[in-house]
Amino acid sequence: MYSPLLTSTANLTSAAGEPLTFLTNSSGTYVESGGASARLVQTDVLVSNGVVHVVDAVLVNAESDAGAAVSA
Repeated sequence: MYSPLLTSTANLTSAAGEPLTFLTNSSGTYVESGGASARLVQTDVLVSNGVVHVVDAVLVNAESDAGAAVSA
């Protein structure tokens, strides 16, 4: 998903099956999953199978939802 679509209304799921939420303010765009958050530092990097967004931290969430992860 390209960065203009990463908004607070985006309904995305991480590979662990957890919801991803986004927030944009004057200091940048942030992604949160489970209590961990990271700032997007480079967006829309094209790769052979999609698009990558580089973040400034690792999003680690001890909780997971295997059922939701299958559809991610």
